[in-house]
Amino acid sequence: MKKTLNEKIWYGVFVHHSYPVIAQEINSPDNYFRRWAAVYSVEHFLKRMDIIDLIKEGIGHRYLFLIIDIPIKYIDIFHHSWDSDLYERNIKMIYAHAFDTESSLYEVCEKLNVDLERFEASWKVEYIFD
Repeated sequence: MKKTLNEKIWYGVFVHHSYPVIAQEINSPDNYFRRWAAVYSVEHFLKRMDIIDLIKEGIGHRYLFLIIDIPIKYIDIFHHSWDSDLYERNIKMIYAHAFDTESSLYEVCEKLNVDLERFEASWKVEYIFD
């Protein structure tokens, strides 16, 4: 049986649009970084200048899938406040893919071996860029 998003997450992303970002932490090959897979509903972020550099690949599309490495040192300093010099903090964009359909999300997750069932609301997995 093919994996899909948890029903609550699916409704929050594709029906009610109540989850602007879903994410899951995945294994990082580097002990100094934490790695996340994240899916952004791009329309929610178009006016957010503090995050526009992060989502720029998704502009013109409904969704953006990212894999991003964030230094543990930066996370410790961050404390849920935004620092606009995103790329001066050694944040690593590993993968970015803009898409418009649910099936495209499933395809990219299968291609990258990302478990769809593990996506949660961003705050539940301590993803700081939401």
